Amino acid sequence: MSKPNGQSNDGLLYEQVARQVSELIRSGTLLPGERVPSVRQLCKQLSVSVSTVMQAYRILEDQQLIRAVPQSGYFVREPKQSIQVPTASRNTPHPKALDAISLSARIVEDMNRQGTLQLGAALPDNQLLPLDKINRLFNHVTREYGSQVHEYAIPPGRPELRRQIAKRLIDSGCSINPDNILVTTGATEAISLSLRAVTKPGDVVAIESPTFFFFLDMIRSMGLKVQEIATAADTGMNLEALEKAMKQKQIRVILLVSNFPNPLGTLMPLGNKRRLVELARQYNVTVIEDDIYGDLSFDGSRPTSIRAFDDGNTVITLGSFSKTISPGLRVGWCVPGEHMAAVMDLKLTTDHASATLPQLLVATYLEQHGYDRHLRGLRKKYKAQVDQFRQAIARYFPPGTRITKPKGGYIIWVEMSVKVDAIKLHEDAVQQGISIAPGQMFSAFGRYKNCMRINCGLVWSEQIEAAIKTLGELVKKQLRSDRI
Repeated sequence: MSKPNGQSNDGLLYEQVARQVSELIRSGTLLPGERVPSVRQLCKQLSVSVSTVMQAYRILEDQQLIRAVPQSGYFVREPKQSIQVPTASRNTPHPKALDAISLSARIVEDMNRQGTLQLGAALPDNQLLPLDKINRLFNHVTREYGSQVHEYAIPPGRPELRRQIAKRLIDSGCSINPDNILVTTGATEAISLSLRAVTKPGDVVAIESPTFFFFLDMIRSMGLKVQEIATAADTGMNLEALEKAMKQKQIRVILLVSNFPNPLGTLMPLGNKRRLVELARQYNVTVIEDDIYGDLSFDGSRPTSIRAFDDGNTVITLGSFSKTISPGLRVGWCVPGEHMAAVMDLKLTTDHASATLPQLLVATYLEQHGYDRHLRGLRKKYKAQVDQFRQAIARYFPPGTRITKPKGGYIIWVEMSVKVDAIKLHEDAVQQGISIAPGQMFSAFGRYKNCMRINCGLVWSEQIEAAIKTLGELVKKQLRSDRI
């Protein structure tokens, strides 16, 4: 904060102090529940008197921005109306074969327009990734391994990396032999190989609803059908609804993200994970678990994976380092269990091998023990950014807007008035240099027309706040037009 300049065009001294603290709150620098600077601290920092700060804080109390706690100081108030989470979804009535041309392809093209602020893409900000460290390791790895970096990394992949992945999996409750881990070109390939290994065209895949749109694109490309399962914004897939669907349909695979999925950011309770494995065994269904966001828990503890409750015959678990280290390295992994031979064969016949250098870079980074320290900082930053995005949307969007409150990751799901068309919102936003991901992308049935996914992985800035304000104005414009 800058020192106020006495009585001026900016107002009285205490009004200037109040305005500066207010801006810290409105910008998300100070979040609900956090302590604001003490009276003594602010006096020293701004070179003003105690009475000036007290008058400023009384103004902020009157504005319902802060509250006094006896013997503790002043704290940012929670918003008067707490932010509601989106409503739970429902099962779709029947499995569906997907359209030949996906909506997501058209939207993603818009997202990637030059100069567009990508609030719709689920990409981490490069500023938050350890790219400088990885770049420095490049020379070390090439010296250490010499010409090996130019050789094929024949499946199952470099042993150095598989050992490090096996160590990381211990934190998720899994004891995996490195020989049972297959390194892939990102999580995308791991999902593709797993689906191809356990399905044939016409089979039904059960998914969360809403779900990651790329899952839908992959299912479509393989000639599979999709069954959307009711999902809650706090606990994930509804297992009663899942069992009901399993009784009525011949479901072959359950494909889901167990920890902080895109787009809802839910965390499936431990009991539900255990029950899911029991149901899968009972109905002879394979579970494909994408755990790509598992390292990004806000409370610092790595959530247990679904695979931890399995003996290796029911659950295929997979992930990557694209959300935490570098998306461009394309380093993923898969634990196929009893399907290892089939998945390995598909890997060999698809691209024969993955690149060696990215595997060695990630393995070396993990081995040098910098990853956990990086994750601690990354989790704090993502949590703060998610809070900032949520508060800004609540501030600038119409009353009644619902926003998920994830416990990890960096994605939020926004449910607006039923009168809002998210595709039109996207089209209008692109004209303003902003992209969102409209809700219809996340359902095979075109549901969630009044919802959108927002990427909180971008470092908070005035540009982002202005973009959210613009989105709020576009939503209000739609609602006004609907009333005419």
